[in-house]
Amino acid sequence: MGNLAGKFGAASHRVRRPSQTSLSLISLGLLALTAFPTIHADTADLTIGNAEISGKHSSRLETSKNRGTNTASAKRSSKEPVFSTAMCRPITLRDNDTNALIVGAEDIAIDHKNGDLFISAYDRRAVEKSASRKSSSKIPEGGLYKVNFETLSTMPNELSLKSLIRREDVEGGLRPHGITLDQQSNEVVFINRAFKKIGKNWKQSSHIRRVGAKGAIIITQSTKTHCAANDLVTNKSTVLVSFDHANCNWSGRMEDIFNLPRSGIVGENTSRPFFQTARHANGLIALGETKMVLAATRDKALHFLRPNHDGSLEPTGTVKVPGGPDNLTLGQDGKIIAAVHPSLFKMGLHRKLGWGRAGSRIVSVDPDTRHVTLLYDDPSGKQFQAATVGARHDNILVLGSVTDKGLLVCKAAQ
Repeated sequence: MGNLAGKFGAASHRVRRPSQTSLSLISLGLLALTAFPTIHADTADLTIGNAEISGKHSSRLETSKNRGTNTASAKRSSKEPVFSTAMCRPITLRDNDTNALIVGAEDIAIDHKNGDLFISAYDRRAVEKSASRKSSSKIPEGGLYKVNFETLSTMPNELSLKSLIRREDVEGGLRPHGITLDQQSNEVVFINRAFKKIGKNWKQSSHIRRVGAKGAIIITQSTKTHCAANDLVTNKSTVLVSFDHANCNWSGRMEDIFNLPRSGIVGENTSRPFFQTARHANGLIALGETKMVLAATRDKALHFLRPNHDGSLEPTGTVKVPGGPDNLTLGQDGKIIAAVHPSLFKMGLHRKLGWGRAGSRIVSVDPDTRHVTLLYDDPSGKQFQAATVGARHDNILVLGSVTDKGLLVCKAAQ
């Protein structure tokens, strides 16, 4: 310590210690940044197709920098979002058993054949607040719900939904996060965030659970998965899981602060990553039996992947999107539907600290041409904030949010 003090000349000056208030403000700022830390995200100079969204909070489509040099590009860029805010309305959801408002419908899985939509929901802020208190005797739970697109197309003010799985049947409580539909077994597979009190503290762990799409309980042993499990996809008999941090202790925070590419994809029963060069790996979907698409939130991109000869997943291409992508779904036409956060900085403040509103944006990506189309845009979150998933079926677009209540349902003319 003497060498350090001498080197930096600290011997002859009294150093004023920072106040507790200053330390608290610094801590809050770092907490917001580590949610989705991209300081420059307020100004989105981002490309949609060959068009550009330019300027702070702009939803207007501009032509690319080579303005006027491509007629087809200019024609595409003049279009507004496919679903305007005037076509959309919020729908309140209530739990049929508790009559409580359903908050945090963070992810959605779709059964296009039957026109069903599966929703995973729980109130993250309420859970985190309760888990931080040593005096808490119970952590709030959520639900896993099903609703038909035909019901949503009537644009009701409110719906009452019954959870597909009873909370008492789930060890550690029911808090579904990432969700997918296993087409072969007709089961809804989801990541459940369980809590257990060890001593005076609550500890969270992630497990893979299954439930019949028609509500039948699938009696299988809970499979513990990566501590930072975010989303999952089934491929034949395999379950692949995206993890948004390599570690869940203090070093996980360092990944955020220094924007390190340490997240990726792992198998259900293995700790060896198949892919690990993404920054905040998020939504995950399968294209056929071999190809995968991973949303990398802090890369602001979708990574297209395929199996390598050694069993790993290798990238075959990357598509930049206008914001930080979250969850992914597939439309009936095979296009990728992605919820993207217009400002990661504002999303971090909103999600972690409850400060301000976070915008919502939905795009579709053609997996063949890699063309990006703007479907919905509310960059200030006035109508619906912090959308984390979008699902499209026929002329209906449904948005879910990690923090907002219920769903936003948009209906275009047939």
